[in-house]
Amino acid sequence: GEEIWLCVNHPFKCNTASKLATQASEKTSSLYNRYVLWQGNGDAFRHAYWSALMTKHIDRDFAYDAGLAHEGLKRGYNFSSQSEDSKMDISNNYSGRILGDENKTKSDNQIANIIKNETTKGNLKRIRTYTSVPGYVDCYIDGIPTKYVGYYEPTSAGGLKS
Repeated sequence: GEEIWLCVNHPFKCNTASKLATQASEKTSSLYNRYVLWQGNGDAFRHAYWSALMTKHIDRDFAYDAGLAHEGLKRGYNFSSQSEDSKMDISNNYSGRILGDENKTKSDNQIANIIKNETTKGNLKRIRTYTSVPGYVDCYIDGIPTKYVGYYEPTSAGGLKS
């Protein structure tokens, strides 16, 4: 839907955004364990990093539109009526655009480190956490017990590869 419309209207920017999405996914996988890549710290990092990269290499407006289109949305959408998953992604995309804007002159790797640090400090949002509390686990990811918590839990260093 929205992504197709955006790409029809901005084919070159869309091609760049697609390459940056791959770059963001590869960087995320190199930094984070699989169990935090869905609704966790790694997911938060990936969204913020992709948005920061698009802000740096394309422009902030396109990064905003592409992030929304990825959620099936466009400007004028109603934030409060979105799923917790979409709200998390939208929020982390916003943080990424700000960080991309503030660090445009830095290398992509420097930007990745800045966003990794922001994730570790709790400045991004996640909705799933690791839990070892019996009875609270609702999903095992790679054998790791996790729990959906919603309500934008602050991110942490959890799931970082050593």
